[in-house]
Amino acid sequence: MTSGSSGGQPDGGQLVLAGGGHSHVLVLRHWAMGRWPLPPATAVTLVNRSSTSLYSGLIPAVLAGQVHPDAGAIDLRRLCAAAGVSFVQAEITGLDLKQQQLQLHSTLGAPVP
Repeated sequence: MTSGSSGGQPDGGQLVLAGGGHSHVLVLRHWAMGRWPLPPATAVTLVNRSSTSLYSGLIPAVLAGQVHPDAGAIDLRRLCAAAGVSFVQAEITGLDLKQQQLQLHSTLGAPVP
């Protein structure tokens, strides 16, 4: 995945969100709800090793056995689709600054685009 490629948008760049953690989930939620506009002429992609993320605010309740882990699971694919963002399920294994590329390893056993 090259950060300088247009991702189908000829005049734009590419913004890669590395990981589906709390901050990126909040940004995606704002985009999905129309509170913030997506960056103009920019293809946005979220890369995460799994298609779900656990809401960090529920971790203490999950560990205490008060809440089932599924109650705090965030479906990253669905959230990305609602926000107009691409989703790639892969682990980021490296970064090549000269080539402006992420090195990815598929967690699905399939080639990474």
